[in-house]
Formats: sequence, structure tokens, C-alpha cells
Amino acid sequence: MSPYAATDPFESVFAEGHVYRQAAERPRSIIVVLGIWLTFGMIAVAGAMMLFLGREIGIEYLIAGAFLLPVSLLMIWKTTKNYLARRPGDVKHDS
Repeated sequence: MSPYAATDPFESVFAEGHVYRQAAERPRSIIVVLGIWLTFGMIAVAGAMMLFLGREIGIEYLIAGAFLLPVSLLMIWKTTKNYLARRPGDVKHDS
């Protein structure tokens, strides 16, 4: 992330998205994978709860859960798959 991203909320969203894309496409270490599992695992749990309780609470929770659960599970799956598929010599360090 750039220093400019911290001052401009709009740029901050793009910078955060870039970080998540890099983590999913080229996870460099098991710490990155665990971080994605922790972050998006909690989002998946929240999405599942929204789906489960959505009928009782309101339709907006059902819709939010139907969006959050598959997106978070897709992010976890993609990151884990890419980490397990990488070869030890594939790790490149950005300069």
C-alpha cells in the first residue's frame, strides 16, 4: 500500500483490493494463507449465520449472507489452491 492510500478513502479501497488479489493469486507463505483463512473464515461464518437467521430477522440479512458466504469461501479456496500448487522456486520477491 502506498502512503497516499492511507489519506484518500477511495484509493484505500483499491489498495486493499490489490493486497487481497496478490494474496489470493500468489500466496508467498503459510502465514498469508492462515491470514486469509482467519479473515475470510470469519466472514464465511457471519454469512452462514445471516443465511441461517435471515428468514427470522429480515430478507436483507438473507441476501447479504447469500453474497458473503460464497465470496469468502471462494477467496479461501483460491488462496489455498494457489499456495499448494506453487513450486518452491516460484517465489519472487518484489523490489
